[in-house]
Amino acid sequence: MSRIIALVISFWVSNVVAGTAGLPLTVGGDSYLIELIENTALVDGASAQLGQDVGDHYYGVIASVPDSWARVSKIDGQWQGLVSVYGSLYVVAQPVEESLHTAQAASTATPAHALTEFAEEMGSCGVGGHEGEAATSLASIMGSGIAEEVAFSSFCAAQVDGICILPEIEFVFDMAFQSLYGASAAAQATALINTAEGFYRQDRAEMDGNNGMNMAFDAITVEFLSSELFSATTDASSFLRDIRSKKTNGEIPFVKNSRALLHVITGRNFDGSTAGIAFVDAICDNNGYGTGTTSVVGSIPLTAVVMAHELGHNFGSFHDGDTASSALAGMCANETHIMSSRVRNSVSGFSSCSVTQMVDAVERVASPRQCFNYPADIAISNVISPINVNVGDTFSASHMVSVVAVGFQPVNQMTLTGTSNVGAKFTNVTANGNACDISADQGYERTSYRCIVNNGGADVTINIDGTITGWDAQAVIRYVASVFTDDAVDVLLGNNRATTTMAVAGTITEAPPPIGVDALSGDDSVSSNSASSGGGGGGSLGWPWVLSLLGLLFRRVRS
Repeated sequence: MSRIIALVISFWVSNVVAGTAGLPLTVGGDSYLIELIENTALVDGASAQLGQDVGDHYYGVIASVPDSWARVSKIDGQWQGLVSVYGSLYVVAQPVEESLHTAQAASTATPAHALTEFAEEMGSCGVGGHEGEAATSLASIMGSGIAEEVAFSSFCAAQVDGICILPEIEFVFDMAFQSLYGASAAAQATALINTAEGFYRQDRAEMDGNNGMNMAFDAITVEFLSSELFSATTDASSFLRDIRSKKTNGEIPFVKNSRALLHVITGRNFDGSTAGIAFVDAICDNNGYGTGTTSVVGSIPLTAVVMAHELGHNFGSFHDGDTASSALAGMCANETHIMSSRVRNSVSGFSSCSVTQMVDAVERVASPRQCFNYPADIAISNVISPINVNVGDTFSASHMVSVVAVGFQPVNQMTLTGTSNVGAKFTNVTANGNACDISADQGYERTSYRCIVNNGGADVTINIDGTITGWDAQAVIRYVASVFTDDAVDVLLGNNRATTTMAVAGTITEAPPPIGVDALSGDDSVSSNSASSGGGGGGSLGWPWVLSLLGLLFRRVRS
């Protein structure tokens, strides 16, 4: 009988909110507190691309446990994910049949199982049999253009939140995956990406030997198929080659970058024991070899282990202990790290052999900017605004935008936007003294502004003048700061937004209909002379807010 290692989640303080929070955790009778940070960049990106709520997803550490890490998600009131404690990997899960009310009353949930329980169920990696094909393509992987090979240490000389490089990855979820999870498919898909990323986010040389790559995923695509695009085969090798063929021939319409990794997650069961398959050493390839696929195995946390393993092949790592494929890989023991051919509960990181192989693969890429981005962090601070105003008042507000940190790529340009509800109008907005564009939002005149700031390394002061309309008892202004620089990605989105609210005294009247709206018919069509300023469709946050978010996702398409 397999040994079960108890993992208990305490729910008595399970009201985690956006930003940072703590989640109590019990492992084998020992209590810990996971310090959580919301993975805002992933959540915002996936939500915008899928057009729906994707749940709450976090990363974090146990401060009292060196080299620990956690990736957890809260979906439909239940926690799930992975946590690494003293080099062992555990599954965080609340059984579906246990109600949250019962869990709260008892202060704990039913114990979950350690990953060792699933070693026999997770299947094997189907990498065997296509290394030769991948190897023959290495010359094409380098691509053409200006060679700018860079040492990995140069990428990592400057880090943002422990990240120094972001590979572009396009994630695709087939119809079978969506059928498995139904209404929660979007949340489970995001949880899968969040959890798999945890293996890469750690430092390249952790003290406990369970290493990462100082990487975060730049999920430039999160796509739910609406029809069967790929072959229906259950032969993993044939399925992978079909994906590769369609990518090479331009038959996947939503692909944004032909050199980005493409990973297809399927709800089908592959023949035999294969759980996933991927080409080896194929990053930045322009001939379709930067592809892989993972089949759902048991649960999303376990599937994340398989997906992280398959992506590791794309990044250049063979199986640990595989002397036939790589002398370097053969120097590390099998079944001790995530690139082992067989999964154990000690797979909470990469071996030093895998890290060296992946670093070497990245350094061989001729033009890394074609498939990698680099981290940045910009933040809004010093927000100043009146608290109480009267109908008809003029007001002044201001805030500062700063480049908090940058990695290998400087932030050369930022887009700074603001939207107001109908309670206020903007009369003048400047960024470091330079006038910004003012336009309509939701069809209401002068309720939106946009500033484009070049050479964004310096602090930017936004000064706002406006008037109180008297059309709402509150004047609410929302600010967003976005990185608008090729190859730079803001990895900490929790600090680049702010909201101010002014209480309005005086006679409040109903707001007139937006420009171009027929007050009698309620027709929300916008006339041609105001269409470009945004009318409807963007929700209560307004189109500038939505477009700022989309700007983070749809950067230039590369070929």
